Amino acid sequence: MVMNKYVVALVQVLTIIVTALVAAQSDAEVTTVELWQIGALFVGGVVTYFVPLLQNGWAATLKFVATLAAAAITAIIPIVDTANGGPGWSFSAILIVILAVLNAALTAWGVEVRLDAVKAELVAPDVSNKVPEAVDPTATAIVLSSTRAVG
Repeated sequence: MVMNKYVVALVQVLTIIVTALVAAQSDAEVTTVELWQIGALFVGGVVTYFVPLLQNGWAATLKFVATLAAAAITAIIPIVDTANGGPGWSFSAILIVILAVLNAALTAWGVEVRLDAVKAELVAPDVSNKVPEAVDPTATAIVLSSTRAVG
């Protein structure tokens, strides 16, 4: 369960690494546009890591919005570059946008994995309810508030 708490952060790190490798491999260099796109993903990853889970409603909302904003920025950067006379879009710039959108979807999935792990711990007969609370109090509060609302 402890590892599930960090799934979203791991997804962010892996996305940034894969994106940098894609940018470098596609044309053997990282262009200014690609560097700015990777920077946008990095800032989005930092924001996503520090944004807390929402206590009410869909827990992944703020984290998803942060990664979606990073994806939008990665798409806007080549457009701005083209408008300023730069080369703009390249194959790797398009791949970076695709990876950014995939990153947003995986972020929402990562939060659900985190909450599902807490749900499984709470219903396990051999685990005290104090264990999930001690390991991941935010996710536990979300799960308990959603079960009270349903039940």
